[in-house]
Amino acid sequence: MKIRFICYGAGYNRKDENITAYLGYRPPYRWNEILTFFKERSIPGIDLVRDHAYWRTVHMERINKEPVSRWVKISNCAVKNALSITICETLVPVLPQVLGRIKNMFDLSCEPEIVYNSLSSMNDICPGLCVLGTRMPGCLILLKHR
Repeated sequence: MKIRFICYGAGYNRKDENITAYLGYRPPYRWNEILTFFKERSIPGIDLVRDHAYWRTVHMERINKEPVSRWVKISNCAVKNALSITICETLVPVLPQVLGRIKNMFDLSCEPEIVYNSLSSMNDICPGLCVLGTRMPGCLILLKHR
């Protein structure tokens, strides 16, 4: 997984700074369809699709079990074949977990050519059913059953 970081903000309040990481994917990536999928399933106060980006609140624990909560913004950077993930600096202690979950949520490990070649015969049954670049979106945090 190739990750590149860019830091924004030059204030004294480090909690207000944002950090952007890029997670690459194999093209094509059907970003608009992914956004539509998440928009149709959004939960007010939890996630939101706005301005061609997906916004999500994140609640995780640091190693010492201290909770940390903030937002993440995920957008497509097609020229880099990557998703741009912007987080509040507060989430830096859990950055590997956040990026790993986003990678799974947006199916970034998908190899579109292999999937298409395996499933394209579905188009014989229903033309247009299998489209190159379609991904299987997931969820950010799995619910725990007690």
